Amino acid sequence: MSFRLFMGVVFMATAAGASTVRELPWRSDIDLESLFSDGSVTHAVCISKGAGSLRVASLSFEKSIERNAWTGTSGSGRYRLWNLDKLFGGKEPAPTKVNGTGAGLLEQFLYTQKGEPVRLELGGLKPAESYRLVVFTQGWETAPNKRVQLVSSSTDPVKKVEGSTMKTIEPNRFGKRVGVLIVLDYVADQQGRFEISFDPLDDPMSLHLAAFANFKRN
Repeated sequence: MSFRLFMGVVFMATAAGASTVRELPWRSDIDLESLFSDGSVTHAVCISKGAGSLRVASLSFEKSIERNAWTGTSGSGRYRLWNLDKLFGGKEPAPTKVNGTGAGLLEQFLYTQKGEPVRLELGGLKPAESYRLVVFTQGWETAPNKRVQLVSSSTDPVKKVEGSTMKTIEPNRFGKRVGVLIVLDYVADQQGRFEISFDPLDDPMSLHLAAFANFKRN
């Protein structure tokens, strides 16, 4: 295991097969195209009380607010969300700074104010295969006081392993209402699953989960 400094944040690099993560600003559909084109999609979900789907760039997102139970088909596309008890769908504090069709992904999101880790678990994956998960969120305030620690387990979705702490991110770092893409490259475990949790460090307010998409890497 080794450590290196990346954009002011200590990044933990682990052995082969472990996950890596990037935190990127998102201002238009152009920022999404290269991420969407690098593999075949297995999951694409946007948080919304409405029915149907939302087309963003080249990808169609299913609208859903399902939580705490396996959702999706018996194969690819299964997922579940934990500790997200609140849905935001009201008046936003300021206009979004995301241009294009992607702005529609930020109109609603799930979160909690209980100070608990937010968890996303994916199923129906191919064991030991490489994938990319993209989580969509945004800066909500101007003050950099909403750090979130990412913790993953690519070998067991329940029992964490040494070196599973991936990175500490700051969703407000790019500015208020600027879109943020959390990009995780990982290897699915032997059960064909992957779990990521977002642990709040400074505030009981959790990460705002607006959408996520998962791809099998080419």
